[in-house]
Amino acid sequence: MQVEYLATMSLPDDGWDVNMLEEACWKAARDAAKGLFLQALKQEEKEVLARVEGEKKGEVRRYLTTRLGLMTFYRQKLKQQENGKTRYLYPLDRAIRLEPRQETTLWVKERACELATRYTYRETASLLSAEIGEEVSHYPIHRWVQKKGKVLREEEDRKWQATFEYGEAFGGEGEPKEIVVTELDATMIHSQEGKGKNIAVKLGVMYSGKELESETAKNKRYRLKEKLFMVALRRLRNSERSSILKVRKNWFCPKLKMCS
Repeated sequence: MQVEYLATMSLPDDGWDVNMLEEACWKAARDAAKGLFLQALKQEEKEVLARVEGEKKGEVRRYLTTRLGLMTFYRQKLKQQENGKTRYLYPLDRAIRLEPRQETTLWVKERACELATRYTYRETASLLSAEIGEEVSHYPIHRWVQKKGKVLREEEDRKWQATFEYGEAFGGEGEPKEIVVTELDATMIHSQEGKGKNIAVKLGVMYSGKELESETAKNKRYRLKEKLFMVALRRLRNSERSSILKVRKNWFCPKLKMCS
């Protein structure tokens, strides 16, 4: 499918500078991208409706927060009879794999999680809002990060169990490291949630390489390199095992921060 959209921009007749040109081009590009987005939806729905049977019940508005900002579009609602039962559906939503209560695109959620690994939720909301040109609250960002963190934690637990309980070889990513040295320590602090609920504060330092200190020295000495700090906060239950969280640079996990 090919979609076309005419982009235009306006500049003052009495003169402009490079900064005004940059601003005008940026706005025109964003407007054009929004136009292409909506045009593609219209074209796709037209083709989908030609293949789907059902009684048209009118167009229903929907909002979607994207990296282009808030997109507002309308799609056709259909009524179908199947095995004596009535059901309503939106063929366009199914065609573009848009979930019933989906509010944002995947990019917005992933960008929010990425920012949240370095900033507070309120700061993340402010930065993300500036990037997409649309106000985003810190409340949904907190929800997205918690959901992403839960998935990653379950995957990490599965790998931990496979390696340390079932003896399966752990398949790492990238080239094997010649040497890996870790130093870690942890302490327990009481949670404000109540008696018996604690939080493990863990600090780790990892080196994943070494280099020769001197080429001419009689006795060879090596210096560790590729240093990485790991800081993790984890709420522990009475029955939960105490384990160190593995951290990678591109992982998003709630209440997890990395320092270089």
